[in-house]
Amino acid sequence: MMANEVADCFDCLASLQGPRTASIITKEPTELLRIDRDQFHEVLRASKLQEIARKQSFLRTHPSFHALPEDILKKFVDNAVIKDYKPAEMIIKVGRRQWTT
Repeated sequence: MMANEVADCFDCLASLQGPRTASIITKEPTELLRIDRDQFHEVLRASKLQEIARKQSFLRTHPSFHALPEDILKKFVDNAVIKDYKPAEMIIKVGRRQWTT
């Protein structure tokens, strides 16, 4: 399998869902990166926890969210999406009621 030819990653769904659904046989010398299922899930958990903490910290700095009860703040955090913008990039256009995506 050549990188970017078919896929850069295989067996990823098995890491998330359960037993493998395919067999892979090499045709030439191949170097692979292996991450055990438990380690894979630990990285996902840690990443998710960092993202939650970042969102919660950001929202708590804003007066509108500062005094919200934890359960309400959690709902905002669960639905918030972090999006980075470049300098001079338009975020809200005059006359529009929603954010640009």
